[in-house]
Amino acid sequence: MSAAIAHEVLNPLTSIFGFIQLLKENKHLSDEYIEVIYSEIDRINLVLSEMLLCAKPEVVSFKRIDLTQTIGNVFTLISSEANMKSIQLSLQPSPHPIWVYGEENRLKQVFINIFKNAIEAMETGGKIEVILDEQNDFVSIFVKDHGPGIPKEILGMIGQPIYTSKEKGQDLG
Repeated sequence: MSAAIAHEVLNPLTSIFGFIQLLKENKHLSDEYIEVIYSEIDRINLVLSEMLLCAKPEVVSFKRIDLTQTIGNVFTLISSEANMKSIQLSLQPSPHPIWVYGEENRLKQVFINIFKNAIEAMETGGKIEVILDEQNDFVSIFVKDHGPGIPKEILGMIGQPIYTSKEKGQDLG
């Protein structure tokens, strides 16, 4: 079933990719937005590839990643959503690159989920602040938003699969 779904989604992605190339050549969109679109198409392709791997063992390829740049890229992806809700994004990076070993697309997905949850929690605008710090071979990432916080009765459920407090949540925990 995963293979059939992936195949059906890959066909329109191919068309989208072709049209984006035409738009780029005709300069109808800024280069930054086109790169974001390409990045998202790549991410969709990755998700579909992971679906295809359901029947096969997965090989994860870790590489050296600049965490500051990765979070900056995620901010670019979610900036329009944040702007529509009057939410300011603030990244206070370390004075030097913070290098970690990991799978960049999976890290991006984690940060997208965290930041989108923060955006959804702030109904009247606000700010999402991210502070990166590295000390003694440990990396700390602090994320602060101006939302109401997580109720104590739900706090213990964070990270558990098949749980959501959202009406239209995906139940992925």
